[in-house]
Amino acid sequence: VKKLELEHASEMKARAHLEEELKSVNTQLNRERELVFNLQSDLEQSMSEKDAIQDDFVDLQGTHLHLENRLEQVAHDRSHLRTQIDDMHDSIAALEADKDS
Repeated sequence: VKKLELEHASEMKARAHLEEELKSVNTQLNRERELVFNLQSDLEQSMSEKDAIQDDFVDLQGTHLHLENRLEQVAHDRSHLRTQIDDMHDSIAALEADKDS
């Protein structure tokens, strides 16, 4: 009987020890789950920020193209105005030449 009581007590201690280890493992598992959740949240936020940056980049490319086109238009307009000014100078010179003759 004593031997059975000792074996039972030993088994109870072993079981209590295993239960403590299981609690420790569960605690660690919960910490790791929380870390995984936080990492997933950070990843989702980073992906959203990446998408926003890509959208901004596409917008900037569109703005850049628009400004390049506008610059070409301004250069064309300037050239056209330069031609008109030169034509006016020629007309004035011709009028002055006719006036003097």
